[in-house]
Amino acid sequence: MNQATNKFDLSQLYGNDNDDEKQLRNMNQGLLLTSIDDSSLLPLTDEACIRTNESFSCYRSGDSRVNSNPLVTVLYTIFLRSHNQIAQKLKRINPNWSDEQLFAATKNINIAIYQQVIYND
Repeated sequence: MNQATNKFDLSQLYGNDNDDEKQLRNMNQGLLLTSIDDSSLLPLTDEACIRTNESFSCYRSGDSRVNSNPLVTVLYTIFLRSHNQIAQKLKRINPNWSDEQLFAATKNINIAIYQQVIYND
């Protein structure tokens, strides 16, 4: 759950609508955007981020609270990595799938993993 929805749909990673989602996507091979310097981190941003130290980075996600707490940032990062790993595996299994097919299938699998953690683990 996050501040915009009461659903366990990973909208804190994917955003709450199609426009948010498109801004967080790589639009290539079903992947989500990552930071430029390290492909395993959330994408960087300068928008509305309070820094307690100039060396801290600010990240972008579907939830504006992504930078409010290191544990929140870590959780979102884990599911970003999960998404991109699943997309890469699906691309190898289904090389003819479009970016949209890969993204949709990956998102559904990633949400199912998240729900499994929330409800059962």
